[in-house]
Amino acid sequence: MARQPEDEAFRPGQLGTRHLLGAMTVVCIVAGLSAWRLRTLPPKRAAIVTGHWLAVAGVAGAIGYRVALRRRRDRLRAGQLLLSVMRFPITGNRRKWTVWGLTAAVILDGVVMSVLVLPAAPLFDSQDDFPPMLGFAVQVVLVQAILWCACLDGWTYDVALGFHEHGLLTKERFYAWTTISRIQWTSPQLAVYGEHSLIVGIDPADFQSVNGVLEIIRQRTGVPITSE
Repeated sequence: MARQPEDEAFRPGQLGTRHLLGAMTVVCIVAGLSAWRLRTLPPKRAAIVTGHWLAVAGVAGAIGYRVALRRRRDRLRAGQLLLSVMRFPITGNRRKWTVWGLTAAVILDGVVMSVLVLPAAPLFDSQDDFPPMLGFAVQVVLVQAILWCACLDGWTYDVALGFHEHGLLTKERFYAWTTISRIQWTSPQLAVYGEHSLIVGIDPADFQSVNGVLEIIRQRTGVPITSE
């Protein structure tokens, strides 16, 4: 069902209490499952584990901050929301299972790294081992940070398409009406052509709403809209 401005859930860059509680729950689960192993580590090993997770959190935070800033900027540029619809087929249960799958991957990654990988990691006793191991460690941190960001992104943002006063808004990009040369609406597919192209499926339940908002957009902006 299409969402109108008053019940819109697609709010780029917004984190709520439930997101913080969810993150703390994941941290507590990982810490609880790993506690027995972490208590047996000598100080040097414990420092490696702590430093690794601080590095992952720092990189993930930096990535998330930059993405949030870009989405907030896009939302301001987009202006008033006219209609928000879900993409097809990434709707409902598929999105829910994707998010829960990413959450399970984050938990599994945290436990495996804390219990098995990091406690057994080389301590750079040999100077020759330092450069290659450091490069590998940086790659691992980046991969884990991206996984964390993907999980948070799944919980925070809908896979939605927003028809706004000044353009189309997705969580990936803002498409201003002034940069769009033509829109082709062939149910269930919406194709946008111009400076940047977009081809996306629309949930069949939203077809009537999309037809109505496209007519409004045609009258307001003059963007050619064709249908087949």
